[in-house]
Amino acid sequence: MNTTQRLMQEAKSALGIESDYALAKALEMSRQAISHYRTGRSQLDVEGAFRIAEVLGKDPAAIIAAVEAERATKPEAREAWIQRLKQLGGVAASVVFVMFGALPAPADAAGAQHEDDAAVLPYSVIFRS
Repeated sequence: MNTTQRLMQEAKSALGIESDYALAKALEMSRQAISHYRTGRSQLDVEGAFRIAEVLGKDPAAIIAAVEAERATKPEAREAWIQRLKQLGGVAASVVFVMFGALPAPADAAGAQHEDDAAVLPYSVIFRS
């Protein structure tokens, strides 16, 4: 489950709803947008991040940083977003994000001393205030 999907699930729980249709109505988004988020076809945009942040009572900047960290294709960009998220950690209520192996292949990873050093396993990071 990626960051956008996890945030959508949290929003559904917070709102006490079960269907994506009801979530689309609650967030004032199209059913198609919710479907694209659910299938991983697209990720949450800034407007959607603000809407979900409002529902969850979280800092929109932390949600945006979590989504952008996952979206980043370059390790340097990902690390910059993660650092921003850590800075917001004291302010953010509780942002959960999951990142799944978007780092370059071991042969492409700069500075990797062993192939295993560049391998990425799915992991979660939880920041609480």
